[in-house]
Amino acid sequence: MINFRAIFQIIKKYQIRKIYIMFENILKKKNNSEEIRITRLADLNRSYRENGKKRIIKKAVLGIIAIVFIAGIWYGARANQAMENISINDGSFIQRILRLLPLDNSFIFQLPVETSILEEPDTIEKRVNFLILGMRGKDDPNGGLLADSSIIVSVRPFDSKIALISIPRDLFVFMPGLNENRKLNEAYEIGEKQTPGKGLNYTKSIFSNVSGIPVHFAVIVNFKAFKDLIDSLGGVELNLEKPFVEAVPFEEGSISLPAGRQIIDGNTALLYTRARMSSSDFDRSRRQQEVFKAIYGKITKTGIILNPYRLNKLLNIMEANTRTDMQVWEMQEVLKLFSRLKDPSIKTKVIDTGSENLLYSTLNGEKSFILLPIGDDYAKIHETIKNIFN
Repeated sequence: MINFRAIFQIIKKYQIRKIYIMFENILKKKNNSEEIRITRLADLNRSYRENGKKRIIKKAVLGIIAIVFIAGIWYGARANQAMENISINDGSFIQRILRLLPLDNSFIFQLPVETSILEEPDTIEKRVNFLILGMRGKDDPNGGLLADSSIIVSVRPFDSKIALISIPRDLFVFMPGLNENRKLNEAYEIGEKQTPGKGLNYTKSIFSNVSGIPVHFAVIVNFKAFKDLIDSLGGVELNLEKPFVEAVPFEEGSISLPAGRQIIDGNTALLYTRARMSSSDFDRSRRQQEVFKAIYGKITKTGIILNPYRLNKLLNIMEANTRTDMQVWEMQEVLKLFSRLKDPSIKTKVIDTGSENLLYSTLNGEKSFILLPIGDDYAKIHETIKNIFN
């Protein structure tokens, strides 16, 4: 007899087993899908975080570039404004317009506008000559426009050579317009009285006549600018072979320096370069050249010319107390010129009454001490300055 109950139980167990397996497979697929979903979410999250970091870095870089760009524009505009305040020469209207256009020098040379020595090709014959005048300043009633120091800075870019040439202020020279001889340090004051605003042109022509070389540009630096410049550099270094003492006080005080290497501030440097009672005017000129070299060395060593922030700071210090007949674009080219000089050698020369027989001393009709050229002409001085680099 067939046992249907037993058969039914077997089928029931089989069906349950089959259903169980079916559900088990479904659950496995579901779990696998969940794992895949979780893995995909993790990958997306990781990708999002990585892309987020990249976006943040990209924004930060772009932000920094924008800040640098804006700061560069601001410093450039501020430096340009300072240069405009320092310059007394705007140039012609036509020239200012042409300078804004993308024209090369070969085209500029063909136009009826002023050109500059800076635009000429760099050859062994090319020398750019600057006249540096140090004075109290126009607001000083005690001879504020008399030059306390005068140095011709002659630069030969071709082989990175610089010459500092001091011509003594007591040199008795002919003054056009007055038709008489006066001391060299009066030239700027006389020129300003004759034609206000043209004192530098007048002074340059006289120094060109005395030196035998064209003076292309002139710069006036008053005492405050000189002191502030040195203080902004953190002082300048001197190395004295022996102590230096000037007992007779100036308005700024007296000075006493020990022998050896030392850093001096702006006020001390001013006293050091003005003192002459304990030595001579020629020695004073040599000290002025010494400090000039120290200033130039500090500026080049610290890279101020190539640093927009520090250059702007320097120009801000100088703009109220410095004047030049260079146009703004010429000042910019001069900065480039000096930045291109590679370890320049600096020669110094004081035109004096020494063994080279360039000058002799005498008294004028008013019994005042003056200096005159040997032979009563400037031929030997011209030859000396012409061959200063040889």
